[in-house]
Amino acid sequence: MESNSRETRQVNSGRTTLIFVRHAVAELQVGESEDAERPLSSRGLEQIPRLLESLQVYRVQYIYASDTRRAAQTANEIGKVLDLTIRLLPALREVCS
Repeated sequence: MESNSRETRQVNSGRTTLIFVRHAVAELQVGESEDAERPLSSRGLEQIPRLLESLQVYRVQYIYASDTRRAAQTANEIGKVLDLTIRLLPALREVCS
């Protein structure tokens, strides 16, 4: 059996798998608006179904997301389909150095 097959990923009992997902495409920042408030663009909303397809092979139990608008929107769309509550954490915001 191929080690990366769907069956293998679903049977990994006793293991914790972290799946990192970048938010879908967001609107461009306009003027002085705060970066954290940028919503998903129409293109970003179109990306959600493909993202959900790729997550179907995993047994997602928890969803944690940054509290930025675009990350929260992406997580909420995933949570709706998977029937999971989203936990928004400011500590997950990107850090610019």
